[in-house]
Amino acid sequence: MKAGRTIGLTLKRFLGFTVCNIPGTLVELLLVWLFSNHVFHHYFGRYVVAPFIGFECAVVLNFMLYSHFVWRGRMKGVGLKGRVLRLLGYNASAMGVYLLRMLVIQAIGLLWHWQPVVCDLISLLFSGIVNYLALDGLVFRRWKRKKK
Repeated sequence: MKAGRTIGLTLKRFLGFTVCNIPGTLVELLLVWLFSNHVFHHYFGRYVVAPFIGFECAVVLNFMLYSHFVWRGRMKGVGLKGRVLRLLGYNASAMGVYLLRMLVIQAIGLLWHWQPVVCDLISLLFSGIVNYLALDGLVFRRWKRKKK
């Protein structure tokens, strides 16, 4: 019975994780579009700075959504310092997963010469699972409280 409950909870969290990614993705795309079309007019600003700003805003939004909707039970009693540390850990994890996505895209493109959008979709599916596991097992893991 306990294994079934654990699997159900994991699937429920994964579904919440997936749904919570949607607003972050939309914010990132909107900001990249705004900054690359209306603020920056040179390559570095459009292709480096604009995506970085969009990515970081999406990271903060996703962290807030995950903290409130997906891993709420693990955030109860966590103070400001703990939340900031988890946000920094989440940011590092998100950057690592982003780099992993780039490696997967390049590997699939070089090995099978598939269209970039197909490579990107596969990288999103693969990195989504890796990202969930990293967040569930590291960033939002249940920390044991120190006994005084």
